[in-house]
Amino acid sequence: MATQPDVLPRERGLLRWMTVTTAWGEGLDGYDLGVLSVVLPLITVGLGVSPIWAGLMAAIGAIVGS
Repeated sequence: MATQPDVLPRERGLLRWMTVTTAWGEGLDGYDLGVLSVVLPLITVGLGVSPIWAGLMAAIGAIVGS
């Protein structure tokens, strides 16, 4: 059986914090993509913009939102 490596309590807390933060970031990224996939076609039709402009709006929103 493999032995566990020695990890200091302070390092364990840091690793736990990094893991939780990364998981929340990935979850929020998925939420953003879900919202964009629903709203983007409605914005395109409602504002009468071309697909290129709609893509640019989504890309800028993703960059600013991150």
